[in-house]
Amino acid sequence: MAKRRKHFEVNEPLRHADHARPVTRREFIRQGFMSGSAVALTGGVFSLFADPRAAMAAISPDLNALAAGMTNQCILGGTQTMIPFICFELAGGANLAGSNALVGKTAGQMDFLTTAGYSKLGLPGDIIPGLSDTTVAGTMLNTSDGNFVNSQLGLK
Repeated sequence: MAKRRKHFEVNEPLRHADHARPVTRREFIRQGFMSGSAVALTGGVFSLFADPRAAMAAISPDLNALAAGMTNQCILGGTQTMIPFICFELAGGANLAGSNALVGKTAGQMDFLTTAGYSKLGLPGDIIPGLSDTTVAGTMLNTSDGNFVNSQLGLK
């Protein structure tokens, strides 16, 4: 004899013996306020135990030697103990392919794309890899091989 299944109404909750009872909206809000206030207060309480002078890390000897050679440019130690920091803001997009990492065709990175191909990647048509960069070499840091490609790190 087949077991008769109970049919539920449209808005009737499905309750199982192994599950907890349904949670109301107020219980969700209360749980969020409890955990949120705990996170906010815990961070503030733990900061009372911290010593801000002990939080500064020691600077490695090679950075100290490098900073000693740079007069009035980068002061490490003494009264100013700030470490140089570079932040790359990528809010408008990184544009890594084509300008920072060389992109090519099937033969590899040195098999350059067309001007239209690099234009789709966001590079201007006058400074794409493969063109002669003698006109702009004086205005930029000249580390390229004469064609907007820098192979100092073994790019092949």
